[in-house]
Amino acid sequence: MIDFSKFRRAPEQIGQKAKMAGQMFKIQKELAGVTTEYEEKGIKVVIKGGGLINAPKIKELEFEGEVEDKDIVEIINKALKESHQKSLKKLKEVSGDLQGMAGV
Repeated sequence: MIDFSKFRRAPEQIGQKAKMAGQMFKIQKELAGVTTEYEEKGIKVVIKGGGLINAPKIKELEFEGEVEDKDIVEIINKALKESHQKSLKKLKEVSGDLQGMAGV
């Protein structure tokens, strides 16, 4: 004999999963909108994107005069690190609803 009792909760579980998927989409969208501007040693870097779900993208790299390649690499790495920190902070802000749904 087949026990159908476990299927009674299926619509409820599907609804919860759909709601969580919607929340994840919202979080991805929020993180994609994070912009970080970092400037040091006359080098300015603008990074767009979160770096957690979607890869961050360098939107601007500006400098005047001659600069060392190692300085550019150093500043880009610092900008990426700051972008990652901003993304983590944003993730904590927007994921509160998701944690509540998961019962955390």
